[in-house]
Amino acid sequence: MAIKGKGRTRGRRAVAAPPKRAVVVRKPPIWRRRWVWLAVGLMAVGAILAGVLVAMDARSDSARKDREEKAVRSYLNQFRDHLPADRTPVPPDVIVIFSSVSENLSEIGTDLTAAEAGKIGEDVAAMAKESADGLEAVSVGKLIPQEFAQDRAELNEAQFMIVQSYRLYEQIGGLIQAAATASGDQQTAILDEVQLLMARSGALFDHGYIKIVRMAKRLGIPIETTFQPSPVVPQPTASPSPTATGTESPSPSPSPSPSPSA
Repeated sequence: MAIKGKGRTRGRRAVAAPPKRAVVVRKPPIWRRRWVWLAVGLMAVGAILAGVLVAMDARSDSARKDREEKAVRSYLNQFRDHLPADRTPVPPDVIVIFSSVSENLSEIGTDLTAAEAGKIGEDVAAMAKESADGLEAVSVGKLIPQEFAQDRAELNEAQFMIVQSYRLYEQIGGLIQAAATASGDQQTAILDEVQLLMARSGALFDHGYIKIVRMAKRLGIPIETTFQPSPVVPQPTASPSPTATGTESPSPSPSPSPSPSA
């Protein structure tokens, strides 16, 4: 029979394990982190893509402007061909059409004979009709592509007003012919009507022409000398002879010749 002890047997106390050291993950410098490199790469790609798009857009705008300038230049060449030869440029960019008419009006019935005044009126009417018919036949739609619809609309409007100004000068030419054979109050009334039509024609021409000038300046097309008449080259004048000026140069006296030896 086993002998029991006096008290309970104490067991050995278990020693607790020391706490584990926490694992500390050291973060790499920011410039070595993957997400930073990804962000920088995306930004670089975006910048390059934006630059390419801007360059392509600028090139497209430049090409479009070149096409627009070429189209407007082609129209201006046609427009210039149908300007009346009787015109006077006023700097910097104004043109007075049929400028000689206003000068001749005051001479009708005084310095001009009926035949001379009639011939002036006939020439004005013929020149105006030629310019009006020629400009009216110019097709803005064929010269200006639909791509430039605003330019097409403005040129159509400008051309219409200028053609109407030429048509008025057709009437003016006929009135001048009528005034050449009239006299007294009848002639005065006809010439007053001519003055009114000239003012109306000038206003129509100016309104149409300024539209063309503004468009040309916007596109960098020089307008100052484009529509001026061909300059007249002055012929060189001959130098006056000494006799004409009255200052003859003294003729050289003959040098004495040596006498022959005996």
